[in-house]
Amino acid sequence: MDKHRRAKKKSLLKSKVVMKKYFPAFWIIAIFISCSTIPPPTVVNGTYINPEFGFSVKIPGGWVNSKPIPPWVLETIPPSEKINLKFMFTNTEPQLGIMSKGRILASCSKLEISWEKLLLSWDKVRTILIKKLEKNKKDTGKKSSLKKYSYRTYNRSKDVCLMPACYEEIDAYHLKLLRKHFYYKCSDQMACKIIFYATSTPGMFKINSQAYRKMIQTFTIIDKKY
Repeated sequence: MDKHRRAKKKSLLKSKVVMKKYFPAFWIIAIFISCSTIPPPTVVNGTYINPEFGFSVKIPGGWVNSKPIPPWVLETIPPSEKINLKFMFTNTEPQLGIMSKGRILASCSKLEISWEKLLLSWDKVRTILIKKLEKNKKDTGKKSSLKKYSYRTYNRSKDVCLMPACYEEIDAYHLKLLRKHFYYKCSDQMACKIIFYATSTPGMFKINSQAYRKMIQTFTIIDKKY
């Protein structure tokens, strides 16, 4: 009996030592995780804010942040970019059918390269991008659903934290698509890429494309506070 009590006492003492040793570390980890949690995207006073990717844009007047993304809109987005879609704004002003409303979307991704290295290798990045765009242009002639494809690229700007890479305009018979790529400095050690899309029926293209271009001009890199 005494032997059993001594064994139980020894086991309790060992448990206390383990708790004393590792309990503070547990709370330090828990506090660190809590403090480093990235806040979700929010809309404040008509401005969409994405803390994870460190940017904000103003939602155009008459447009709303909406979900889900319609399947016919998703069909215009390359598969590799669909998984990175972060928001969709829908034009609510025209009293038209659901398929006729203009939409603006954004796809964001973090690159496995620092901003400084991206700047140094910009010429190479641009060369690869042009090859890809030329392939897209060549493939357009093989698709009966597309009428026209055009693009333009941009040279590297000096001493900036935001650089446009390319602009694409895709003209289908029932839908027009605009796509503009940007690279930006989202932290000291990381570069990010964001692609803005606009989809519109031909009849509403002028109105929707104007809202799209104005929204892009409001793109702002924000300070991360987490």
